[in-house]
Amino acid sequence: MAETRYYIPRDEGFVAFTVVENEDGIQIRCGEKTYQVAWEPLNERVALVRLNNRPYRVTYRVQNSQVTLELGGQTIERTVLTAREKLQRELFGKDAETGRGGVVKAPMPGLILRLEVEPGTAVKEGTPLLIMEAMKMENEIRSPVAGTVKDIKVAPNQAVEKDDLLLVIE
Repeated sequence: MAETRYYIPRDEGFVAFTVVENEDGIQIRCGEKTYQVAWEPLNERVALVRLNNRPYRVTYRVQNSQVTLELGGQTIERTVLTAREKLQRELFGKDAETGRGGVVKAPMPGLILRLEVEPGTAVKEGTPLLIMEAMKMENEIRSPVAGTVKDIKVAPNQAVEKDDLLLVIE
């Protein structure tokens, strides 16, 4: 049985849940609650879902970490993160002490190739901030929050270590 842990970001941290594959489909455990789910895709966007033996017709879309479900006239949108994505959110996310803005840190050692923003640039969550080369791959570092770039602590061709401060967003 494969068991995977996922996280849903909330204002005050993350809600964790576990997905366990079993002979009847999957079991989802969240806190004290357990749900048995059988999933039968009807096409690319629609599935017949049995949740604790109750049938539902669900329209779904998964795009990156964003999951959208349409069920019984309701639309539910959630960001669902893997353990690695959760760690990235924690590294790049809001400054836990002040609750304002974002402090963006290097997720691994690498070389800054180019900056995509400058101080004073207004950014949305997900806006590309800079390109960093690490492990022979170019990595686009994106904004974890909406705001304005306050300070950039790195320059092109600068080597950085894991957790080095890259920039600050307010």
